[in-house]
Amino acid sequence: MAFQVPLDVLLHDPHHQRGLVPLAFAHSLPLQPLSSHDSSLTLAIEGSLHPSLAAYNGSDSPLTGFLNRFLNGNDNPIRVRYRHQSTGHDAGEKARAMKMKEGGSKRQTPLMMESEEAEQLPRYVEAFLKNLDFGMKFPGRIAGEELVERLGVERMRMSLGGGVLPGRTRLECSGQLWAWVGLPTELAGVGPTLRVSLVRPDVLLLDGPLPSPGSPPPPSSAVPENAFARIHPEAYIPASLAPLNDSSHRLALAAQLRNVPLLPLDNRHQVFRAYAAKYLRHHLPNWKDSPDQQQPSLLTSLIGSFSAHATLASRFHLLLLDVPLSGSFFV
Repeated sequence: MAFQVPLDVLLHDPHHQRGLVPLAFAHSLPLQPLSSHDSSLTLAIEGSLHPSLAAYNGSDSPLTGFLNRFLNGNDNPIRVRYRHQSTGHDAGEKARAMKMKEGGSKRQTPLMMESEEAEQLPRYVEAFLKNLDFGMKFPGRIAGEELVERLGVERMRMSLGGGVLPGRTRLECSGQLWAWVGLPTELAGVGPTLRVSLVRPDVLLLDGPLPSPGSPPPPSSAVPENAFARIHPEAYIPASLAPLNDSSHRLALAAQLRNVPLLPLDNRHQVFRAYAAKYLRHHLPNWKDSPDQQQPSLLTSLIGSFSAHATLASRFHLLLLDVPLSGSFFV
């Protein structure tokens, strides 16, 4: 099939009155020759995000729901329909493209840039395909893939704040939070235009390393034995996201923690006291500057998630929720 079939990609959305919302304009790619050994047919399609998605704010955007389900490892049910050529779209909307594959064991390919125009479809073929309408699934992120490759808090500092009156004093944490984000292969093409303006981490602070990958997973309500406090800002804080070393799928996330409440966990006071003692021994000048009393760097870990306000291609607003993260660093 040397020509390209124009298609509409629609996303199932229970909040929409019709149950389906436009996700992308698309067209098929030329089919690969089949051999007698092939047991399935692979149809590759590519296209551009539907411009109507730009009218939504981040919280109610169907694109937000699509990405959050994908990042949580859940499939997205979609429908693919033939698009009559009389309802073609502006060539300028080809700037953003989404490729997907269906068939066999192959997964969808990355979101990427495209600018080519689909060839005009012959009328006899159009008459044959006009009733084309089928469902498929956009697979979720592979379980076990780490989104956050590395993270840390530079110049981490714990202090007392909130005032001097009884009952108003609280523990606070400050420092430069950074993380290296590795986009899944399916989203590698969005890296150059993905921007984050605000983040809100919700993480546990651990004294020492993360739980061993080989250990049995604890119940969802349980926390690691060496966890002692929670960092969860009362509001979103400013952040930035930029490509890391000119990479299209590895990004650097940064946010400044300024006097964020440090919330001790119940029944973890002994762990907290042990960590605080090591922190003080390492950071107090009379200990740190003495060769005889020099303390090793303090291994600290974070585990939890973060939410973020983001934009794609400066026009599609997103609200990413509960993106998992974990990592260790030295204080």
